[in-house]
Amino acid sequence: MRTLAIIGFFMVHTLSYGQSLDSLGMDNRPQLSRAEARYLNDYFSASRADFDFSGKKVAYVTGSAGKVLSSKKDYFEQVLKSPDPAHMATSLVRLTAKEKQRSGGYDAVITYWVKVFMKGSKSAILRKLSKRGE
Repeated sequence: MRTLAIIGFFMVHTLSYGQSLDSLGMDNRPQLSRAEARYLNDYFSASRADFDFSGKKVAYVTGSAGKVLSSKKDYFEQVLKSPDPAHMATSLVRLTAKEKQRSGGYDAVITYWVKVFMKGSKSAILRKLSKRGE
C-alpha cells in the first residue's frame, strides 16, 4: 500500500507540472527560478520543514563522499532522466547563517548520488563555494 501511495504521489506531482519540467535546469546560476523553487519545494516537502526554496541560492554536490561540486543543469538532468525520482539518492542540507556567510551567500546544498555526506565533506564544499565568489 505504501508503495502505491508513493508511486501515486510522484505521478500526480510530475503530471501537475506539465510543460514546466522543461524549464528546470536551463542555466547554471545558483539562484533558483520560480519553477525550480516550486519543484524543489514539492520534491523535498517531507524533509524541508519550513525551508522555502523561493529566491534561494543553492549549490549541488555529488560524488560518493559528497565533495564534488556539480551544477544545477547536471542535477536537474539526473532528476528528469531518472525512471523513479522517488528513489534517487538526493537530499537537502540547509546552511546555518554562519555557513551561508562562509560559502558566499548560499542558502542550501543539494546532494545527489552521495553515499556519505559528513562534516568534513560539508567543510570542503563550503571552502570551494567561497573560492567561487573570488
